[in-house]
Amino acid sequence: MADKTLNVLYQSSDEYAPFAGVSILSLLKNNCRDDILITIYYIDDGVSPKNRAKIQQIVEENHVRIVFLDMGFAVTLLENLNISTYRGSYSTYLKLFAINALPQDVKRILYIDSDTIIVGDISELIDYDMNGNIIGMVALNTLFVHLPQQIELSMEIPYFNAGLILFDTEKWKNENIQELLTTSLENTALVFHADQSLLNIALRRKIQPLPQKFNTPTPYSFLPLPILLKSTLQSKLYFLQELEEMKADTRIRHEYLFLSERPWHKNSIHPDAKLFDHYLAKSPWKDYQKQTASTGLVFRIGKFLYRVLPRSLFCYIYAWQANKENLKIDKRVVQKIQMCNIVDT
Repeated sequence: MADKTLNVLYQSSDEYAPFAGVSILSLLKNNCRDDILITIYYIDDGVSPKNRAKIQQIVEENHVRIVFLDMGFAVTLLENLNISTYRGSYSTYLKLFAINALPQDVKRILYIDSDTIIVGDISELIDYDMNGNIIGMVALNTLFVHLPQQIELSMEIPYFNAGLILFDTEKWKNENIQELLTTSLENTALVFHADQSLLNIALRRKIQPLPQKFNTPTPYSFLPLPILLKSTLQSKLYFLQELEEMKADTRIRHEYLFLSERPWHKNSIHPDAKLFDHYLAKSPWKDYQKQTASTGLVFRIGKFLYRVLPRSLFCYIYAWQANKENLKIDKRVVQKIQMCNIVDT
């Protein structure tokens, strides 16, 4: 009989349903045990009956339960409040409204993005100490070393990534967080990166930092540790020891774009393309027809350099270019957060 319960929340459109399905399959292959009861809650954002049946097949074959959530009420609420869409839809916000719709016996739930591959045991998060915080997230540690001098950003409060969120559902409901976020959404000037910045702003002092190994972006798994340390802003949360642990024991890979490609693109050079194909081949989407990624000249040059240069040299070039691009993004993120007088400068 199961001693613990692992509740996991996914969401996807029909387009992303195959990738969410692969993520779920990787989760179950690495975490199904007799002592853990796994329940999947799935926000159905227009998933076709065909893809929904395939998702159902995965969970049934692995003897776990799935509950599909209809979030039409949340879309209606956001429309009535005249909240601006993000990239043409409200999809990214739906998980924030799903918490109040969960059964009362769900005390904790882990949201996982559909563009992930679970490669290890994540049961540690079932009883992870939240220290009284409402949610747990992994810091998006892509601010670079010269940034604090330019914008005087405090290193005490990191910016967190919403690709993995551990919810204390009781605290979320008791403290009326849905209402708080809805009110915050009405001030669209504060929103950057949609739900991610919304959570960082509204719950700034109520986020429990989680280990990087539970949400490892592609650059973190790809870049050698010395380059990674030079390229990222080190804070009290991420010392060398934690980065070494992440490298040695990654549990969840977050499949960021790599030279404008994802692992599921045709002829992809993404570092996790083979890993994705491994689980894809075991899934109901094993005959999935991959599409070629849309890439510009810069990325085509990048792909050429990736193929011909020594890996160490390419990594330095990649980190340098990423540094330039992320500096532009990070400045805008921090400016939005500072508008709330949240970041200590």
